[in-house]
Amino acid sequence: MAATNIKRMWVLLTLTIVIAAGVLGVEAFRDDDFCRFDSPMYTAIAQNINLTGDWVNLFSSIDRPFEGDHPPFTFWATALCLKLFGNTVFGAIAFSLFSAVAACVVVFFIGVLLKNDIAGFLGGMGLLLTRYVPRIARHNTIEIPLMLFVSLAVLFIILAHKKHRAFYLPFGVCTAFAILSKGVVGFFPLGICFFAIIAEKRFRDLWNPFFLGGIFFSIAGPAAWLFVKGGMTSAGAITVLQQYIGFVVSVSHRASDGSRMRLITKLLELCFIIVPGVVLGLYFVIRDSFFREKRKDLLVILIWAALFIAAFLISGKRRGFYLLPMYPAMAVLFGIGLEAVIPRNFRMYTVYLISAFFAGNIAAPFLFPHWEPESIPIVLQRNTYLPAARRAVEAVYAQSPEGMRFVSYMQRDENEFVFFFGEDHDLDICQSLGEFEELAVSASPVLFYIPKKQFSQMDKKWHKKLKIVYAFDDQLLVTNQLDMAPVFDVEQKREQ
Repeated sequence: MAATNIKRMWVLLTLTIVIAAGVLGVEAFRDDDFCRFDSPMYTAIAQNINLTGDWVNLFSSIDRPFEGDHPPFTFWATALCLKLFGNTVFGAIAFSLFSAVAACVVVFFIGVLLKNDIAGFLGGMGLLLTRYVPRIARHNTIEIPLMLFVSLAVLFIILAHKKHRAFYLPFGVCTAFAILSKGVVGFFPLGICFFAIIAEKRFRDLWNPFFLGGIFFSIAGPAAWLFVKGGMTSAGAITVLQQYIGFVVSVSHRASDGSRMRLITKLLELCFIIVPGVVLGLYFVIRDSFFREKRKDLLVILIWAALFIAAFLISGKRRGFYLLPMYPAMAVLFGIGLEAVIPRNFRMYTVYLISAFFAGNIAAPFLFPHWEPESIPIVLQRNTYLPAARRAVEAVYAQSPEGMRFVSYMQRDENEFVFFFGEDHDLDICQSLGEFEELAVSASPVLFYIPKKQFSQMDKKWHKKLKIVYAFDDQLLVTNQLDMAPVFDVEQKREQ
């Protein structure tokens, strides 16, 4: 690479970092739907790590062990972020945000290695244009860090094939982090690497010491956690592994999340802006891999995307965000395809135009704070009730009488409530109407966290004996203390 190109590469890398941080940061602070997905539950787990000091056994509440199939790494990272940034929403989502920015940078370098710096920049911007990456990054999620670790693993596979096989070692470390983040799905980089070696006919790599070392690192990390979790004994580690496998098998037998066609249409819907560029990229990668230049190094991108799509088409897990780890592969294809069709003399002008577009999207919320998100292409769906809900719940909490019981009625998960109220009060779970009625007529003060639908279907007499102190989205806060004042948010008063 010429000196001038190296200078340009660093400029484009800086632009990628600044734009990614700006877009994701604005989305995180302006579009506050934190309680979507599993953010409250994961935050509660991380909070309990800090409260209990137990980094091995995970708890969704102080006395309730976390019953899930997720290993602990992202919870550890979130717990550290909460310590660093405080027990705030930003502290909860910081690891996802940083991981999303880092993923854009990784896509940039993959594009540089496979094509050039322009393709890398366009690929990084393509990742931001997918609807799910900015949307999910403003939550406390596992999928965004997993996307980063899978992307890093692929980057090191490419470096191992192009530069030196020693890069198989960091590939193994990234794979270990992926496994410790999402369990079975974290093994995908091993499959990508194996098929890439076969496709590129690098059979000697299979017994290369660096490759074997990378495999060792990828297994050693999760094995060490199992050993610690199992009480520092091999029998305990095997028991933990059996429990995990049993949980994964039980989950896999549940009903499918949707049809195979639904998964494909959802993927196209969430990535519709970059689909034309991805199709172009597929054409050029297939052409250069098999017909014109015989560049087998490009096949790793096809393997990366195909492996994830095939796995989730076969399995019953067919929600759009399950495919997030392959979004960077689509972004790389987008960058390669777009770079190939833009005339050489206009490529830097394209960079300027795209940079100006994203700069406008970053500045728009500050210049035009009353714009609806649909009027800005990059700004995604927003749920405005949650900031109001948090403030309102704090007001309800402030006027609650001493000894108030907090009861979650007909909820699948109490963690959203726990996020609002913290661990200072015990939360009871009520799953039957009879139990609800008994609590409602009791002399002790009770605050119910209840779905609107369930409350509306109850006998009208309960509407007279209970008072709604706050309603948000499809949930109500209802109390048997009729003297408690309803809570209204400042914005709601203004609207009224």
